[in-house]
Amino acid sequence: MKLKKQVTVCGAAIFCVAVFSLYLMLDRVQHDPTRHQNGGNFPRSQISVLQNRIEQLEQLLEENHEIISHIKDSVL
Repeated sequence: MKLKKQVTVCGAAIFCVAVFSLYLMLDRVQHDPTRHQNGGNFPRSQISVLQNRIEQLEQLLEENHEIISHIKDSVL
């Protein structure tokens, strides 16, 4: 009888700890306003730098595509 009570108490304690930890995790994820406003962990200045770099890479890619198409035309 004593072992049954101990198992019940330990099971209830583990259940309470699990529910409480899930509550804390969900609360932290749902109520983090900086995550949604800043787009994650990056400040706006870093995002603008990354956007500029992506635009430069897109321009270089277009130029390379044009060069490759000219090379294909000259080979044909």
